[in-house]
Amino acid sequence: MFTGTDQGIFVSTNNGNAWSPVLPVTSQKFVYSLFKNNSYLFAGIYPGNVLVSTDNGASWKSDTVGIGKKLVRTFAANSNGLFAGTWGAGIFFSTDNGSSWTAVNAGIGDLYINTLMVNGNYLFAGTTDKGIYTSTDNGTTWTSLNNGLTNNYVFALLANGSNLFAGTVGDGVFVSSNNGGSWTPVNSGLTSDSILSFAVSGNNLFVGTQGKGVFLSTDNGADWRAINNGLTELYINSLTVNGDSLFAGTNGAGLFVTSITEITGIAKLHNEINFAIYPNPATTSINIKTSNTNPVQISLLNLLGQTVYSSSPTISSTYSIDVADLPKAIYIVEVKNVLTGTINRRKIVVE
Repeated sequence: MFTGTDQGIFVSTNNGNAWSPVLPVTSQKFVYSLFKNNSYLFAGIYPGNVLVSTDNGASWKSDTVGIGKKLVRTFAANSNGLFAGTWGAGIFFSTDNGSSWTAVNAGIGDLYINTLMVNGNYLFAGTTDKGIYTSTDNGTTWTSLNNGLTNNYVFALLANGSNLFAGTVGDGVFVSSNNGGSWTPVNSGLTSDSILSFAVSGNNLFVGTQGKGVFLSTDNGADWRAINNGLTELYINSLTVNGDSLFAGTNGAGLFVTSITEITGIAKLHNEINFAIYPNPATTSINIKTSNTNPVQISLLNLLGQTVYSSSPTISSTYSIDVADLPKAIYIVEVKNVLTGTINRRKIVVE
């Protein structure tokens, strides 16, 4: 795996435990974008250059014919070729793995491109001022897709199954279930409205934010919770998944990694524990009734993922939690079977 930094490009062969530099060009260290397409590795270098390697970074060449010394912020590829989104010059298309480039901007009203995404036969572009555009002819023509968007500063795009997600700087996350025909905000639980990056693993959707860290949703963005334990920098420039590992690239504090299984409970989270919560909403206390016969631990978490209450493991059919002194808000009740590790969570409202 590769990572791009302000000190060049590094490679790791052991899932990030150790890194070695592979871009020794001292005058071109600031890597703004990095993209692997088959055996080709592409790098967008600040203030403006495209470097290409075909030997996993052992050697590099500059491929700027037709594109010039432009800052490439994002790459994408489909079966027809490679796309480069630049800062101020729009989108370029290459059919020869970057040896030559052609501008493809007909219909785009904003040439400051933040992100590109391919989904089937569709190419999507997120811009700084004019929202989202799509093309079905390799960028020859573009159509605006902003119905429902309340913010046109689109910094990140992601496709997951039948849903498309757009991350904006100012209004959070939007989802579309009709290939961008219309957009709906999905920000419950997010404490940042500036989204810089996405990643996905199965049903687990992750966003990296500007100053509030990483958030997880397991229901297509309907609800989010922070997963920032261990992060020392909450400005998240990039996210990527490699197997069971989620990597977060930060602004100034380097790279962090966590186990997806551990933070989501993929292997353990199911409906083995049946329980009821009442009253909900609550003002002074909540009661939790369960039929589980094993010891359980009950925790109460706020939407930042912080634990505000945790019980000792006990066996009982009814548990009571005093919430009179808690701030009025939405909380997550977490019930964990201590013997099996099974976890179940539900929302409550304290008012």
